Amino acid sequence: MKFVALLSKNLLFTEVLQQDVSNIVEACNDEVTRYYLVTLPYPYTKDDAIEFIDNSAKQWEAGSVLRWALRCRTTEEFIGVVELRYDCKFDSIGVWCAPKMRGNGYITEAIKTIVKWSVEQKWTKNNEIYYACMPQNIPSASVARSVGFKLLGAKQSHEPYIHRDTGMTYQYLYSIYAPDDIEQFSSWSEYL
Repeated sequence: MKFVALLSKNLLFTEVLQQDVSNIVEACNDEVTRYYLVTLPYPYTKDDAIEFIDNSAKQWEAGSVLRWALRCRTTEEFIGVVELRYDCKFDSIGVWCAPKMRGNGYITEAIKTIVKWSVEQKWTKNNEIYYACMPQNIPSASVARSVGFKLLGAKQSHEPYIHRDTGMTYQYLYSIYAPDDIEQFSSWSEYL
């Protein structure tokens, strides 16, 4: 599959590029990021970021993970990463934000844009997308609910892990059902 750049009110959705290495390393070594993304290697190195970038291009080509770097539309400053993951059981969305960019509404806007795009492109199976986050990740859960995801309950993590600090092995699972009628997204016009 060929990469597709996207645009929303405040964001550019671009390829994850080699120029992003230092931003990715900094964000993935952030204490909060590491707490919630427990499968990240620590310390997260330049080599890890290069592998992440290389895998991003390969996954796009295979159509297994569609990953975008998020950038400020006016300054092109790196904000974070959003991705759609195609799994044999379900489609899911993942996202993380550089620490200095948190709290600006960028992640909410990114998720709304990606959900709408995936439905328009008929990328999802059954028009349903899942989103998982750790129970104590209140900001992430708040974003999911504000976008329209509904809490389905707790589930074992799709990636086997035991959280290094809490010992937890489960996440909260959210779902959004996006019918073929794209009019559902009219209330999102302030973002898209």
